[in-house]
Amino acid sequence: WVRTDKVPYRDENGNTVGVIVFAVDVTEQHVAQQELQAGRAQLEQRVLERTAELLEANAKLRTEISERQRAEELRSLSEHRLQQIIDNSTAVIYAKDVDGRYWLVNRRFEEIFNLSRDRILGRTDAELFAPPVSASFRANDELVLRAGKPIEFEEVAPHHDGAHDYISLKFPLLDAAGRSTA
Repeated sequence: WVRTDKVPYRDENGNTVGVIVFAVDVTEQHVAQQELQAGRAQLEQRVLERTAELLEANAKLRTEISERQRAEELRSLSEHRLQQIIDNSTAVIYAKDVDGRYWLVNRRFEEIFNLSRDRILGRTDAELFAPPVSASFRANDELVLRAGKPIEFEEVAPHHDGAHDYISLKFPLLDAAGRSTA
């Protein structure tokens, strides 16, 4: 590649008698410019591809977030409904995890033991009841967890007006694999 500049060659009277040509080899510059343009085109193509990928990923994330929010709303609604159902039962209903920590109680439990839900949840029997009672409750819970099936017990529970005898049906809550989770 050559870049040329041409100018008229004039005699002393100003008549054009020829042409003066200046030539410069610009091959390297031309090749470099073509490579630059090709690189720019590749970069622009890659930016377009990456932008499309990011837009797709962003759309998937938005969908996933929306689905999780909806699932959380449904779960929360289900938990709320379940709590309403058990709160309106006259039976004492509660659930504990495998470590014996309460994670669910109904209003009847709160009334009988004169404890607020906030005071109960996350605590063990040892934190809520005197040692003989708490030890008995925990021993029965452990029997149920080891057996992996429902067991009926006669338990004595403290009330504000003295001890009361109860027939308690305790059973393990199992996960999909059949392992005790509570």
